[in-house]
Amino acid sequence: MHALLFLLPVLCHAAAPAPSCGTPPAAGRVDCGSVGTTQASCEAGGCCWSPLSPNPHNEPWCFVAPPTPAPPTPSPSPPGPLTATLRVHYPDAMLRAAAAKSRNTTGHAAAAAALYVRGEGCAALSWAAGLPLEHTGADLWTAQLAGLNAGDQLSLKALVNDDVWAVGANAAFTVPPAAGAAAFAGASAATDERAAPALDYYPWFISTAGRYEYVRDVHSAQLGNRRDIVVYLPPSYDENTLKPCRSLLLMHDGENVFNDSTSAFGVSWRAAPTVDALIVEGVIGELVIGALDNTAARMFEYTYSDDHSAGYCASPGDCAGAEQYLDFLEQTALPLLTSRYRFVRGGGSAGELDLGILGSSLGGLVSCYAAWTRAGVYNRAGCMSSSFWWNGEDFNNTILASPPSRNGSATAQRTAIYLDSGDSPAQDDDQHEPGDDKLQTLRVRRTLEQSYGYELGADLWYYLDPGGEHGEPWWGARFHVPMTALYGGANLRN
Repeated sequence: MHALLFLLPVLCHAAAPAPSCGTPPAAGRVDCGSVGTTQASCEAGGCCWSPLSPNPHNEPWCFVAPPTPAPPTPSPSPPGPLTATLRVHYPDAMLRAAAAKSRNTTGHAAAAAALYVRGEGCAALSWAAGLPLEHTGADLWTAQLAGLNAGDQLSLKALVNDDVWAVGANAAFTVPPAAGAAAFAGASAATDERAAPALDYYPWFISTAGRYEYVRDVHSAQLGNRRDIVVYLPPSYDENTLKPCRSLLLMHDGENVFNDSTSAFGVSWRAAPTVDALIVEGVIGELVIGALDNTAARMFEYTYSDDHSAGYCASPGDCAGAEQYLDFLEQTALPLLTSRYRFVRGGGSAGELDLGILGSSLGGLVSCYAAWTRAGVYNRAGCMSSSFWWNGEDFNNTILASPPSRNGSATAQRTAIYLDSGDSPAQDDDQHEPGDDKLQTLRVRRTLEQSYGYELGADLWYYLDPGGEHGEPWWGARFHVPMTALYGGANLRN
């Protein structure tokens, strides 16, 4: 009986798992035994045994097993190609009218219509022949584009019956990285884990001119007054009623922008045909313009500080109301326009509203002021013949002395800026410097480049109008320049 009791602890030790000792270390061992420990009792206790001779540092022969290294993480296999669904949205009710322009009756019944795309960027696309689209639902035509990789650039354009080209710029897409299929419409999370997002395209084929209309008598709680807003709608707006508007440009002195009969000096910018031509020729993408009329309080609304140098701001309330005016734009005009017209909804890069602001003279000053003090609200700002002379060039000397801000706090966000002026020697704009604000504008440009790293052609544009004067005819004549700079090239949005 005593012999059995003596053997029980030995049997329990023998049940310990064998340690993984690997190559025994020569130093830094953690003692796992005691005086009299043998190899058998050491290993039975789950420890490692390795005698050392010589042993100058008196390392234990019985020591704690070192941790087992984790197996190496296998390298991920390179991603395979993606297949994306191109979804072309166009009202079925408009197809017959679009097909009437077609000369291609091969394979089509009289007045029948089918949609195709031509383009480049993947094997399925070619500019030489159209890829037929499948009519997969009401107002919807689709095609599968296989063999894509993240980062691929696609450029394409729709055609009716493969011969009536869509109007305007080519549709451009950058293929995003793969994501879980559940995130994208029409994909099965169980079977299509590498689905690419659908590529949505809204072409139009008939209209080559937009139109403008009035939103009358808009009340401003911020300023305690009322005004009209003139709204330009792009060529596709009434033809492809499925297409959301992604860009909105707010302009000042709205009565001078489109209509000669309402212009303060009898000649407007005649902006609608200028924008129509740029859109139809594919120079810029489509946008909506909201041009807000000025009021009797124009100087108050368009200035952010007082200037007593030339008899301005003689009475309290004559000047320095730009903050209230910009609050009116953001809190009243912007929600009104985006709810009344067909603008994008939702978040993400494809669902965000692109907001711009543009004006001339004091309207240019308040546009640049908004860009700098409300950075991130406006993606781009056009400042034409801006009154940078105001209050001793306070914009350059004081406002630009601090970095871009939003709600009073500095921000890394900043707005792309367009600057221009004329150089007519007859123009001094009350400040005894010839050239339609030329010198003051050049000083602002220099500050933006040297102090803040703005780069010409990237996020800063400058144009000098030879012989240009300070007035509506000159601003209208060069309106295509800021529009091309701010909304063309890399800034073009479908």
